[in-house]
Amino acid sequence: MRLSNLVPSIPASLVASLEANGIRTEVDLLFSAPTFDIFRRLPAGTVTLQELLDYTSLVAELCAAPGVSAFEMYAKEEAARATDVELRSGNVELDSLLQGLGGRKVIEISGERGSGKSTLALNLLLHHLESCPENTALWIHTTGEFSPERTSEILNAKQIPASVLQRFQVSLAFDIDTMQTLLEDLRQLTDPRLRFLVLDCITPLLGPLLSAVTAQGHAIMTDFMRQLQTFSQEFGVTVIVSLL
Repeated sequence: MRLSNLVPSIPASLVASLEANGIRTEVDLLFSAPTFDIFRRLPAGTVTLQELLDYTSLVAELCAAPGVSAFEMYAKEEAARATDVELRSGNVELDSLLQGLGGRKVIEISGERGSGKSTLALNLLLHHLESCPENTALWIHTTGEFSPERTSEILNAKQIPASVLQRFQVSLAFDIDTMQTLLEDLRQLTDPRLRFLVLDCITPLLGPLLSAVTAQGHAIMTDFMRQLQTFSQEFGVTVIVSLL
């Protein structure tokens, strides 16, 4: 979660100073460096060391998953199942084999470049929009390579009306910060019609952060995937993630 979303629980001035030092999320604050090292990087007079320790503990508390009883989880699961939308590819054999897709899931599609990951996801998305005229879908691409031509080819081949594109939005996210901002915006909008989100491809977002020297990149990756899972479960959105 971005620290700016925790204002006023933590002061806006402190958030601004942390962001100026590259600390934008709770993962950065909790795992990028010891609290004392972060304190030394802040402008003099921003906060005391004890205040920074207290705010760090508060951030950990605010971002922690709340406890929930098994009965509450069961009741929430049953209520959500009633509104879940199953995805179908339009291919009878594939749908029979997979027993359907969809619901509150994060589905990963992995393969080499050019192996058809985006085409498969696009087929699923367009078929879903045709089957569920009340739903919308969002495609987030990270390389600027989204192909309108491929979309047109699928529409023509599957005889899907072009009107479904009115419920199909495309966004760009070239880095993990932009992607997290998009997720936060979606959480604020809480559009009940959104049932399908494609992130194509996640590798350019997380790959540069991973290192054998520090665990920060792995912590960011774990936290981001947890955010996707939480978003999917809370809002009933099927999330498809492609990766190399």
